Amino acid sequence: MNELFTQGRSAPGSRSIMLMMQEEAEQIGRFKVRSLMRELELASKQPGSHAYKKATVERPDMPNVLNQEFDVEAPNQVWCGDITYIWAQGKWHYLAVV
Repeated sequence: MNELFTQGRSAPGSRSIMLMMQEEAEQIGRFKVRSLMRELELASKQPGSHAYKKATVERPDMPNVLNQEFDVEAPNQVWCGDITYIWAQGKWHYLAVV
């Protein structure tokens, strides 16, 4: 169990370790895995949620023209866009949407 936990970089919980052990033909239940993890003092370490930064200074080169008021009276009056990163095919890709 220690080896599986280390292979998972201290992230897998009792369900994941149970499935890993069952793949290796070990018949064990989740609650037994949980009690063994407690006995061995193995605690799953999950990454925390992403903390977004709030802009503290308004940028003069990018004025906030809409001021969070997105109601428009006709199509094509207001356009906005965003970019994000997507992990695919073993590398990061940019996705830009308008």
